[in-house]
Amino acid sequence: MKKDKEHIIFDLDDTLVHCNVHFLRVRRNFVEQMLSWFGRGGVTGREIWATQSRIDLEQVEKGGLQKDHFPQSLVETYRIFCKRFGRKAEPEEERSLLALGYRVYESPVILYPYARESLEELRDRGHVLYLYTGGDPEVQLRKLEQSGLSRFFDPERRFVTPFKDRVRLGELLHQFDLPAGGAWMVGNSLRSDILPALELGLTAIHVPEEQPWEFDHAVIPQSYYSRLHHVSGLQEVPAVIIGERGVAG
Repeated sequence: MKKDKEHIIFDLDDTLVHCNVHFLRVRRNFVEQMLSWFGRGGVTGREIWATQSRIDLEQVEKGGLQKDHFPQSLVETYRIFCKRFGRKAEPEEERSLLALGYRVYESPVILYPYARESLEELRDRGHVLYLYTGGDPEVQLRKLEQSGLSRFFDPERRFVTPFKDRVRLGELLHQFDLPAGGAWMVGNSLRSDILPALELGLTAIHVPEEQPWEFDHAVIPQSYYSRLHHVSGLQEVPAVIIGERGVAG
């Protein structure tokens, strides 16, 4: 007998489409530029990287995943080192760093392997797909369209928020009246995707990212392990859901 359809919530960045790789590339360019300005003073690339990372994470913690935070973190890092070395902060240099930071939002949208195929299989089996992503709505929804994945997520089932946590995920569940026992969360971030889902009673599938962002780390309590699946890639997601629930196609 065919069982009820499943409700499956997908993260976007670094689950379905590449994201962190673009930020890493810009951060490396930023460090190279900073070393050209301050390297003779003895500063190291590791120190510049760590300073920018700390500022970026602090901004995300305080204000969420806002479009302006990353570019601003480059400028703030630059100002710190200007002050340290008694160098005047030049407006033109700050503008160039802002432009460098905003370049991440102009990066090509690249799908993870099997993103389209996995979504297609789940949709064709009658399951309901939701998008739950963090960031600026204009940026994220444009990325969804450019990826070609928008056809899998009805407009009313797209949820973009500056913060991704238990409260925001709970709002999504409430908005669509989703039963926790019949809902799944698929994502790469232990902190933003997996832990909140497990806390709310969902079953979670962790799709790890090769070069994870520092912000995404979290410790998962052992009591949640029975509802947590680890996979090596998106190609394994449909089989996990079908095998776990025994849902007929």
